[in-house]
Amino acid sequence: MWIEDLPNGKYKFFERYDNELFGNKKKFSVTLNSKSARAQKEAKRILDEKNEKQLKRFAVTKSGIDYNFKEVAEEWFPKYKKTVKASTGRTQSRYYSILMKDFPVNALIAKLDTGTLQDYFESLYYDQELAFDTVRNIKSMVSQIFKYAKKRGYSLHNPTLDVELKKKPVTLQEREKVSNKFLDHDELETCLYGLSRYNSRYALVCEFMALTGLRIGEVIILKESNFIDGGVKISGTYATDTNLVADAYISTPKTTAAYRTVALPDRAIAIVKELQKGNEIYKKQYADYVDNGYIFAMPKGTPILHTVINAKLKKVMLDMDIKKELSTHIFRHTHISILSELGIPVKAIMERVGHSDPKVTLEIYTHVTKNMTRDIVDKLNNLKRSAPFVPLDENG
Repeated sequence: MWIEDLPNGKYKFFERYDNELFGNKKKFSVTLNSKSARAQKEAKRILDEKNEKQLKRFAVTKSGIDYNFKEVAEEWFPKYKKTVKASTGRTQSRYYSILMKDFPVNALIAKLDTGTLQDYFESLYYDQELAFDTVRNIKSMVSQIFKYAKKRGYSLHNPTLDVELKKKPVTLQEREKVSNKFLDHDELETCLYGLSRYNSRYALVCEFMALTGLRIGEVIILKESNFIDGGVKISGTYATDTNLVADAYISTPKTTAAYRTVALPDRAIAIVKELQKGNEIYKKQYADYVDNGYIFAMPKGTPILHTVINAKLKKVMLDMDIKKELSTHIFRHTHISILSELGIPVKAIMERVGHSDPKVTLEIYTHVTKNMTRDIVDKLNNLKRSAPFVPLDENG
């Protein structure tokens, strides 16, 4: 073992080992704060451990006898959660629970094959009838676990790559589910009217979402500085890891696609101006108003919470006899449906609403355009003409 002094005052320890994995010799290193006898002993222990771990991984890839799927998954998942947002981590935890419950977790990861995985995913989708998206997300998780295993030498292959899952034909019930994701023009007007009877500011929030396609977390943290040249710049979202208002903070957007500038129609600009006037009144009425610059603010200056609006929307459903499940997110989907009706290309819609995955956009777009096609035929069938068509003779 030898030692090198580093510019930062620390010391780097090196050792070479006979290592079958690398053909002959393999050099390992570790950096410590001291080069005392005690530090040298600790460095030797760490370096020996690194070498043993490499040798163990090599033995696994050759024999496939050491690590089962559960051990690798439990090693991977905590590391994975550190790389994603807390909200994403919670969602993935649900998929992880399903996976660890039903997957052959005690099987040796180096021995698992495509056929076994194919049977597992088909069972989830066709027998247990989990949603296709749920199964797809679990499949993605399994693939990530195998990628992790391959990088660390626990397995030589990723059998998930060759698994194919065909989606079942879309049923009438599923088509109806798509239409329940957004409001048509009459439903939107009815909903906003019903909500305004409880709180006009809540209604303005939802109308703004329907006009812009912004997520509720993106809307409620908007400040005057976000509005530039007739558009609104999105660079953050409201987040809380504990569902407590006191723990809330402004987080980065959901995906890189969510960083965007959205052009505003006149009505959206008018809504912002109306709320700004209201905020000035709040400042005079409430001595404890804290001015953090939020436009969509409560009487004391804090952002309007989506949970509060959602609670009122539940009442609106009953009051106005709206059959669709109402939440703030339905107004974002409603914006997609409006743009679809206007014939805006899917790519432009995705960019406007900040979608990186086209699934939801295409789902709503396809549904709306099919309705528009039927509407065209109905209008053609009902078209009144000044003279009837001339019937064709036998020769055409």
